Amino acid sequence: MRTLFAKRMDDETEANAHKGDWDMWNPTKEEWLWEFEYHKAKLQKAISDGDRRLICEYSADVGNLAEKAFNVFGKPDVCIDCNGEGVVCVAIGDEGMSRCELCSGTGVKEVK
Repeated sequence: MRTLFAKRMDDETEANAHKGDWDMWNPTKEEWLWEFEYHKAKLQKAISDGDRRLICEYSADVGNLAEKAFNVFGKPDVCIDCNGEGVVCVAIGDEGMSRCELCSGTGVKEVK
């Protein structure tokens, strides 16, 4: 099912290509929230109406927006200390305290 849904997300991105370059769109938080609320409302109506075609379309739109949120606002940074083998997971409010889970910022893998 994930493969089918991922394909549907890709199909929606292609169908909406006339709106601009999705991959280059780097929304502000406000822009993303507006888009999400708009598409969520469309999905809610489709579910309420029982319109399976629109449920599939709008679910993919919401999925694409979730992926965009991950890529723009939540994606971990690749650790430069261990050459990309680890990631730096930044907790909100703890930016200065973040360390790579693999090397703790030393470049040497920790054995656990």
